[in-house]
Amino acid sequence: MIEVNEDNLRDCRRRLDNALEARDALEDILRVMNESPGDLAVIFDVILEKALRLCHAPFGVVFLYESGLYEAVCRRGLPKAHDEWFRQTGRFQPNPETGLGYIAKEQKLVHIEDVASEKVYKSGDPLRMATVELGKARTFLAVPLVVGSDLVGAFAVYRQEVNKFSDSEVALAETFARNAAIAVEHTQLLARVSDQAKELEALNRDLQSRVAEQVGELERLGRLKRFLSPEVAELIVSSGDESLLRSHRRQVAALFCDLRGFTAFAESVEPEEAMEVLQTYHREMGKLISHHGGTIDHRAGDGIMVIFNDPIPCKDPAYRAVKMGIEMRDHMRNLLEKWQKQDYDLGFGVGVAFGYATLGMVGDKTRSDYTANGTVINLAARLCEDAHADQILITQRTLSEIEGSFDFESLGAREFKGISRQQKIFNVKSAT
Repeated sequence: MIEVNEDNLRDCRRRLDNALEARDALEDILRVMNESPGDLAVIFDVILEKALRLCHAPFGVVFLYESGLYEAVCRRGLPKAHDEWFRQTGRFQPNPETGLGYIAKEQKLVHIEDVASEKVYKSGDPLRMATVELGKARTFLAVPLVVGSDLVGAFAVYRQEVNKFSDSEVALAETFARNAAIAVEHTQLLARVSDQAKELEALNRDLQSRVAEQVGELERLGRLKRFLSPEVAELIVSSGDESLLRSHRRQVAALFCDLRGFTAFAESVEPEEAMEVLQTYHREMGKLISHHGGTIDHRAGDGIMVIFNDPIPCKDPAYRAVKMGIEMRDHMRNLLEKWQKQDYDLGFGVGVAFGYATLGMVGDKTRSDYTANGTVINLAARLCEDAHADQILITQRTLSEIEGSFDFESLGAREFKGISRQQKIFNVKSAT
């Protein structure tokens, strides 16, 4: 028969009550941590309140530690003078001989039975003097707060009489310190997540801005490529300077070209055949125009108008125009030979004029084109209309710009509709 000792029974009940109280305290702490994530002031205050009651200590402090400095971020139950000392001191570096100094160096628990008996107090250390003189503390227990391998603070409780904390009280203090460390870790994690979210938001804004900017550039580039060579269009877009496209006067070489007999041809074949011829013609001529740096003023059916020396100035625009006209003719000879085998009766003619024109963007926000106007434009168009198949017609003014670079033949003087005086006309045969 087991004999029940009344003292043992009371001790068991006391320990059970303490365990239940500790469990309830930890549940309260976890609840607050869940309800107030990242709010260290609230969490630390609850932890201190529970710890002081269960560890039978009148006051306590939670210190945070960073870059070698402590700060008493949460204080509960301190005498007014001691609390004010911490408030005015702010962040401080402890003497290595103090409890906090030892924790900073070793990251180990410190339990001092009588802080007033130690040499560091007698030497007048400010922290120890404040503890004893202002806080009236004698027994000190501090547990390091560690996240990973890093010291992030210390959890300290004080007694105002010389009375060591029991093993169970030390264990409770360690448990409360672990909760405080978890709260710090969660707060750090939340801060990192918040920073990353802000960084991601900033990156998204930057990305959206870049995408919008690039879309705008692509749209501008697409519009410009309708009439400029890709290189010139990209230069204008990348520089952001579209002032080159504003209305202005400039000396230019204008080239018109089209297919002889295309109207009759289109009426005699299926629409798909006519479209295929047009697509091939514009694609091949477009490659040459881009290669020579010409600006396409417009395309209309089988007619193409090209400008040299605008919007980007170039050297010898008349020479470039005539040289391109010769390469166009040579290329078209091969195409026309192929089409002849398909019984397509077509030819190719070119007109080139040199002089002043007014150039610039015409249109509105929804649709705009780069165009040129002036006698030189009309003259180039009339020369193209008058040219027979395989001819490249130029005026005397154009010839004066390129003489010596090409072989040509004189075709005499002619009058053109819309041109006030006769023009001496020449057919360019080949490059010299």
